Amino acid sequence: LGIFDIRYNSQKLLCKSEKMGGGIWRIQWHPEFDDKILLAVMHGGCRVVQLEYDDFKPVPKIIKEFTKHESMAYGADWLVNEDNTIEAAASCSFYDRAAYIWNTK
Repeated sequence: LGIFDIRYNSQKLLCKSEKMGGGIWRIQWHPEFDDKILLAVMHGGCRVVQLEYDDFKPVPKIIKEFTKHESMAYGADWLVNEDNTIEAAASCSFYDRAAYIWNTK
């Protein structure tokens, strides 16, 4: 996972994480919290990443993994109610045509 600052013409790389467990197919920022990202990482399942900051630079940390997909996870999105008391994700995989709803906390 690489995060760029597109305000600069050079598209300055702000951070680059270690491997996430597979190729990232889908990236979804959390609808309320700008420090959480949901990833569908193909053969690695899905990941919830929290951005922590070190000297004002974001450092991605995996805080939750979902690995029940039996083929490539290629779709993922957040499910959050209006007052943020419930937070989950919906994800789907390709060859087995499976869909899951799972707790992200």
